Amino acid sequence: MRTDRPTIAELAASLNAGRTTSVALTEQALERIDSHRTSGGTAFLEVDAKGALAAAAAADQARAAGHVASPLAGLPVFFTTLHARAGKELMTESGRHRLGLPLLSA
Repeated sequence: MRTDRPTIAELAASLNAGRTTSVALTEQALERIDSHRTSGGTAFLEVDAKGALAAAAAADQARAAGHVASPLAGLPVFFTTLHARAGKELMTESGRHRLGLPLLSA
């Protein structure tokens, strides 16, 4: 089923061809998240926009230097609240809400 949004393969091809950047794709993703949250969506407890943009900028710099780690390098990725990330102060539920336990910090 085709949607109005590009596929991962199309986004990767755009990055490889220089038609877009990781920062631009990340900004678009963050705008969609913000729009979703503004309209009452609750898919994301917290969003590390600063960290996402820094990672995107690093991916763009690596790509410009000819270092592409993988075909998907530089594409925005979202982690669910089921996964804590070491060193991050983002909240994670880790399924705890179903057990009536408080939220955790990674």
